[in-house]
Amino acid sequence: MSWFDWFLLFCIVMFFLVPKDSFVYPFFRNVAVAVDQLFNALLFGDPDETISSRAYKGKLMGNRWWGLLSDFLDFLDKDHGKKTVEWDEGRRK
Repeated sequence: MSWFDWFLLFCIVMFFLVPKDSFVYPFFRNVAVAVDQLFNALLFGDPDETISSRAYKGKLMGNRWWGLLSDFLDFLDKDHGKKTVEWDEGRRK
């Protein structure tokens, strides 16, 4: 793994470990969202939309795979899809 891979991994882990009232929390949150958007773009999605938003929209459209992912995210964080959906982003706005 390169230094950049380690840096991204460190930022994502710190996002979950740093208290939300910490002054560095916004930095780690921004890096985590950027990585999320990168993976969505790599999956041929809108580069400004998160995977969580795309999964929730896919669930509403009846797509089985996106529905399973959305259900898993909702299991980890109650109503995650409803909280993170970006109606103004994505290919089908």
